[in-house]
Amino acid sequence: MPSRASEFWSAADNKLLKKLFYRESIKQIAEKLGRTVWATKRQGYKLGLRKWHVQHWSADEVKLLKSLWLNQSTEQIAVRLNRPYSSVAGKARTLGLTRLRPGHWSRNELVLLKKQYATKPTAQIAVALGRSCASVAMKARELGLAKEYSSDYSAREIQLLKKHYATQSVSQTAAMLGRSYQAVMQKAFTLGLTKKQKRR
Repeated sequence: MPSRASEFWSAADNKLLKKLFYRESIKQIAEKLGRTVWATKRQGYKLGLRKWHVQHWSADEVKLLKSLWLNQSTEQIAVRLNRPYSSVAGKARTLGLTRLRPGHWSRNELVLLKKQYATKPTAQIAVALGRSCASVAMKARELGLAKEYSSDYSAREIQLLKKHYATQSVSQTAAMLGRSYQAVMQKAFTLGLTKKQKRR
């Protein structure tokens, strides 16, 4: 295929270059576009792509990425490593890094929880966060968050409370009803409900 190093880059060419830039080598992309390696690099530079500067990860960089991943955002790590966001995110995926660990809540998760807990059902928040209702309710208590629901219980809520209180934990019942731990305890006391004693 003849070289088109000096030809105009169409929107389709640029789109393909962006699509393949972090997936294939410059040489492979140049061949697909029918251009020289230098022309492909130069166009990538014009588009803000910097693969040839950040392609290799040293052992020290990988070690630093792993140590920072759970406590800093991808943007912060990218600045620290002087790499593009996409490079850091891609390397984290390659290494199988995840910010979801027992007991750990990311900054974005905490922001969402604080914003929505008072007015939205716990179950709905749990789905949005990919966590259990009990986990959400526990974290909300830890942060001192409370529901803004009316203190009045509907007939359906009372029916569910009576049905499940004896056998479920208070946290589970609270999560199911979308009410605070304290609210459930108080209502159960008012209704004269008790926990079922375990046999020894």
